Amino acid sequence: MKRIYCLLFLFFLSGNYVFAQDCVLNPPKGLKVVDITSCSAKLQWKAGAQDAKYQVRYKPAAGTVWSNWIKVKKDTFFTFTGLASGKKYDYEVLAKCTDGSESPIITKSAKTLSCSLPEQVIIQATNSNTITITAATSCPFAMLHVRYTTLAGLATIQSFSPAASYQVNGLIPDSTYKIEVSTCKLNMNTWTCLLYT
Repeated sequence: MKRIYCLLFLFFLSGNYVFAQDCVLNPPKGLKVVDITSCSAKLQWKAGAQDAKYQVRYKPAAGTVWSNWIKVKKDTFFTFTGLASGKKYDYEVLAKCTDGSESPIITKSAKTLSCSLPEQVIIQATNSNTITITAATSCPFAMLHVRYTTLAGLATIQSFSPAASYQVNGLIPDSTYKIEVSTCKLNMNTWTCLLYT
């Protein structure tokens, strides 16, 4: 009887060993940084293992201190926000298995834009010589500039501090204007596409 118990015990040990093996993790593939703005960047990759979960982190390229690891579960992307404009950052991702094993860390670097233009601009006529402009932006900015040009080619620029809306006064009644908006520095000469009013 003692021998039988001993054999059964070894059998169960062998079975447990098979099921407790560490999973084999390949590092994430195709790592790249996309959808870069002046305050955010999206890190995306292809799955390296079917059941892996991922963690990401970042730091300024010139710095030495990394952020804490951010768990993104099985997602193969993550958008970092609150970044500084015109700065280079390092981004990392690793895969982790349920048994605690980790893949090698993969790193990618990219620089944020110097500025980001508004994603949406709405122009409404307030009266015969005034328009109200609202601009939707995802990144902070110091000044919003409006350049309005008559069809004859006379251009005027007004600058505003950040606000919910912006009023441009002194327009010529019954005239058509080309309107451009920018949240970049004027010397960059970067504007939204032409709008007409």
